[in-house]
Amino acid sequence: MICNADFDDLFPALFQPEHVPAVQPTTKAPSAACIARWEDDGGRHLPTAPQVRAAPVRRPAFGSDIERMVMAGAIAATAPAVATYAAASAMLSAYDTMHPRRSVMF
Repeated sequence: MICNADFDDLFPALFQPEHVPAVQPTTKAPSAACIARWEDDGGRHLPTAPQVRAAPVRRPAFGSDIERMVMAGAIAATAPAVATYAAASAMLSAYDTMHPRRSVMF
């Protein structure tokens, strides 16, 4: 029976530590001579930034989110009925102009 402790003995190539390349910094740390030269060239520290104020919260013109959802639900519920009524009205008006009226005399 093989246990987990035997795997590193059986397969030493699989358990070698991975080579991690040393990360070199891309810039050098500032030295006193560097900072003195920067100040001689006219360098100065940035002024502190003004505080950012948050904009006031805007409220919807009518009620809350629930009222908007109710209104959207009512529109969605009545939309099929309105579409059906419009289609029937268009078909009946077209049918009326296609057939002449018969006048019935009593």
